[in-house]
Amino acid sequence: MDDSVLKVSWSMKDPPVAPVSWHVWPEYEGSTAGTAQEAELEAGLGWAAGTLSVLGEAFDMKLGRATGWESDRPEVRDAARVYKRGVARRRAGDKVVRRPLQGRYELSVWTGATPPRLKGGSWQIVDGHVARHWPTAVRGADDLVITLTEHTKTLTSVAQILKAAKAAGSPQAWRVLGGGILADVAAFAAGLAGATVEFVPTTLVAMADACVGGKTGVNFSPYGKNQLGLFYFPSGVYVWPGWLRTLPERELLAGSAECIKHLILAGAVPAARAFAAAVRTRDETAIAAALPAIMDYKVQIVADDPAEIGRRAILNLGHTLGHALEALSQERTKGETTLLHGEAVGLGLLFSVLLSRDLGHLSEGAATELSELLHEAGCTRSLSDLQTRLGVADIHDPALLQDLKRLIGHDKKNTPQDDAATSWVLLQAVGTVYQAQANRWTTPVPMNALDATWQRFLSALG
Repeated sequence: MDDSVLKVSWSMKDPPVAPVSWHVWPEYEGSTAGTAQEAELEAGLGWAAGTLSVLGEAFDMKLGRATGWESDRPEVRDAARVYKRGVARRRAGDKVVRRPLQGRYELSVWTGATPPRLKGGSWQIVDGHVARHWPTAVRGADDLVITLTEHTKTLTSVAQILKAAKAAGSPQAWRVLGGGILADVAAFAAGLAGATVEFVPTTLVAMADACVGGKTGVNFSPYGKNQLGLFYFPSGVYVWPGWLRTLPERELLAGSAECIKHLILAGAVPAARAFAAAVRTRDETAIAAALPAIMDYKVQIVADDPAEIGRRAILNLGHTLGHALEALSQERTKGETTLLHGEAVGLGLLFSVLLSRDLGHLSEGAATELSELLHEAGCTRSLSDLQTRLGVADIHDPALLQDLKRLIGHDKKNTPQDDAATSWVLLQAVGTVYQAQANRWTTPVPMNALDATWQRFLSALG
């Protein structure tokens, strides 16, 4: 039996964002196909030849989510579907019809001594670490056992999953056992295949964040983190904190950053401190008791704004710099050296707190309280550790900040109106996001305003 059940309802439109302007793509004569390797990948994804080239062009032009795409070309249609989780597309002269979508699923939390027994009938995708530590999780030869990292969170891995699904008879019901990376990639593949997908998250970040909300996505080099994907909601989520027993301490602490972020946004600093203590001591009972409230916070935000066209943007607190740090680390390091997503988010949270203070939105007292919380919770890294994980010889080198600004410039929250500014989620108080105007949840910040905060950020990591 499950001990806690959250019922999740969602409704949105496809495409997610109503277009306010249109980019007319040129109508090429002949093939727009790229290399043979790109053509093979496009075929594996079921995309028209040239789709990858279109995606690269769109990122180079920094097209925003509210810019629709007009073209008769099939590769433009396929690219528009996944660019920043979908933009409006139409043929010349056509009107855009935004199709309403809605659904419901349950998020169940078990606290028993053994994993919950799940119904059969679903094709399973199992993380390799889970299969090694929990061999009974693998049910049969058709199960796909796959180990992904941020380096392999790519379209190539999506195509690999689609190929395995086809070999298994193209099942229409999938189950994913693993962490946030596997959930993001496998759910993206399920969306392309039109299959239902249920999640059995086995890491803290997957339990509290990645498996709640319907976002899927992969990285798209050199343009950054989670730039391609779909909004695709699960048919069910089954959480059992016992999976965390075999999770390395570094992964556990990294996952706590997303949980701490939710609690900061909720204004629950004492709960955040208590949760951080539970994670540090691996108190499974305390973690299990705290998870429903942490997950429910995101559930309520997503129910209000599933397509992230309004308030859901606040869940990106800490992610603007966090995604840039993560992407740069992936470019320059490999293996265990690379920053984990939660580690990057924790650092991004600290930077966002300092930036909010430096811009005059957050009081000194609140900034100090939150900075101390993030340090206590293990959400930050030492300066020398960060230098190693970014693969740089000198973390004070001005070229490093320029590289980060390059990646920040591709952030999905940015609007195309001002190339000199980027959009940030900032705080006005603990539990209150700063809003320069009503119903605007992000704030444009000039790129040059980041310089002074970056120096204070490095000093804070000391």
